[in-house]
Amino acid sequence: HIETKDLAVEEIDQAIKADRLRIGIEGTDSETTLARRRIGQQRLRGIVLFNYSSTCALCDVNEPSLLEASHIVGWAENPESRGILSNLICLCKFHHTLFDSGYWSLSDGHSVLRKLPQTSRTIAVLLDISIQFRKPRDHSPASLFLRAHRLRYGFDVKRI
Repeated sequence: HIETKDLAVEEIDQAIKADRLRIGIEGTDSETTLARRRIGQQRLRGIVLFNYSSTCALCDVNEPSLLEASHIVGWAENPESRGILSNLICLCKFHHTLFDSGYWSLSDGHSVLRKLPQTSRTIAVLLDISIQFRKPRDHSPASLFLRAHRLRYGFDVKRI
């Protein structure tokens, strides 16, 4: 629980890599708690970006200010999975928004699934049929989280 004590950066990184980081569990009633949480979030984002070679998992966007550590199962849905690397994907702001809105998901084998038909040309371009998921160095998205995302947004879980 990152908010409960001051941890060295190395300790935070080790906790993240071991899927032991718990973040956002404690109340934010103090500046110290908030500062500790921010440090944990920054370290988590840094590791996620490194894991995806600082490039969106769906396109060639590699500008750090446009990249986000996107939760597969959302922050509010499952607090215990917030710091688990297999619940995070490096996405550009465009693909992150479309993911969080249910326009696309991933199969357990990491094939990109799209909601069709698309009436927006912009969304159709962003989710072009040729787009493929770029696998990370480590900590690929876990089937448990992917299934929950597909179920939430109405993808046919039995077919995938």
